[in-house]
Amino acid sequence: MSLAGALFFLICLAICTLLVLAPLRSRRGGDRSDSSGSQERERLLQRYEAALTALRDLDEDRLTGKIDDDSHAQEREILLQQGEELLAALDALEGERRG
Repeated sequence: MSLAGALFFLICLAICTLLVLAPLRSRRGGDRSDSSGSQERERLLQRYEAALTALRDLDEDRLTGKIDDDSHAQEREILLQQGEELLAALDALEGERRG
């Protein structure tokens, strides 16, 4: 093979390689946004589960007499409100992923 033929072959090989790898590079960028959205979802789920655990512990404390009914009602309302806000944030995040 001549030098010109080898050079032409290498140029064609480089172009084909770039064409094959281009979709993979653009897909990788999309995965990063999915990954950050996934991390945000995990963080929200962890906070929601922590609120549910705190709510369960609060109810248990009232049943065992560790706290009075007024304090229980106030703290329970705060935890329920936090849970609602976290669920709303999860719904909004899911809506962004679908849309």
